[in-house]
Amino acid sequence: MIDARDYLLKVAKLKGLMNDRARGGQPLEQDYAQAREVLVTSPIRNALPNVVLSCHTLQEWWQFIKGKYPTYKERTEFLQTEFAPLLASLEQNLVPKVATTQAPRRLACLVCPGRRFAAGGR
Repeated sequence: MIDARDYLLKVAKLKGLMNDRARGGQPLEQDYAQAREVLVTSPIRNALPNVVLSCHTLQEWWQFIKGKYPTYKERTEFLQTEFAPLLASLEQNLVPKVATTQAPRRLACLVCPGRRFAAGGR
C-alpha cells in the first residue's frame, strides 16, 4: 500500500510535468502518461483535479490550458488552485478515502466537446 508521502511525490511530479508544459516546456509524453496512469488507477483518483481525469495526454492538456489561460502566470495559478486541496491533504499525511458505493462519474472531454467518457475508460 502506498502511503501519503509516496502519493505526495507522485502528485507533485504530475503537477510539475503539467506546469512545465503550461509554461512552454516540452516534457515527455511518456512521463506524463506513466505519472497519470499511476494516479488515475489509485485510491486517490477521485481527489485528483478533473483536468487530470479528462486530459489523457500532454497534448490534450496543452490544448485545454492554452485556450483557457493565455499567460504563464494564469496557467500556473490554475494548476496551483486545482492541486492545492489534494497536496495539502497529502502534506498532512492524509490519504483521501474513496467511497466504493459511488456511481461511476461521466467526464466530458475538454478538448473534444460532445464526447463523454465513463470514469476509468473510453
